[in-house]
Amino acid sequence: MTLKSIANKINIPLLLISFTYLAMWIVGLIGFVLSQLVSSLNIPYVIADYFILTLFYMLSMILPMIGILLYMDDIRPVSKRWYLAIPLLISAFLLTYVRDNLYMTSIFGVSFMSANGSLPFLETQIGQGLVSILFSISSILLVLSMPDIRRKVLRIPFALSIVMTISFSIYVIVTQVIRAYYSDVQIFGILHIICILLFGLFLSWFAVFEEELLSQFPDAKRK
Repeated sequence: MTLKSIANKINIPLLLISFTYLAMWIVGLIGFVLSQLVSSLNIPYVIADYFILTLFYMLSMILPMIGILLYMDDIRPVSKRWYLAIPLLISAFLLTYVRDNLYMTSIFGVSFMSANGSLPFLETQIGQGLVSILFSISSILLVLSMPDIRRKVLRIPFALSIVMTISFSIYVIVTQVIRAYYSDVQIFGILHIICILLFGLFLSWFAVFEEELLSQFPDAKRK
């Protein structure tokens, strides 16, 4: 089997989109491994830091946004709901800013968006919470934008996106609106993070094995 035949079997747009859900896990893992190699290989820390920053932006925003544009072009002829993927395009950008501000600066000591521009509202806890909720809702809309046959296969990710949205909405309402701090409410934040990971894994799994999964349905088509 050639690389070309493998690529033809993979749904490239959905695979690219899945990276935004898996970005922080991949960056964290590679960052940890790289930190162990910096000293032994005499790699300058500044090179390692900016490699991680570039990787972060590629996975969190650039590749997923390209994937969303390709995805909408791909399904537009077969789904009247293609435009429901647009909110994910917006929320991927906003969430990357939040991630940059929260994690890249504090953990890796490098930043791009928050260092070169300021969106004050997105640097508040309520702003960051609303962006995460928008991202979760956009995940629901992404599945709804798909043709019927794909939505049948993606019932588990659809359920995960609903749990993702509800759990973090509860977390934000309790901690930022009611401003009550119960130890038990942390479980909703953790649940949200787990759902993002699982959604990304399911989406990438579907992207790689789409033909096999859709072949289980008699009326399945590539699009």
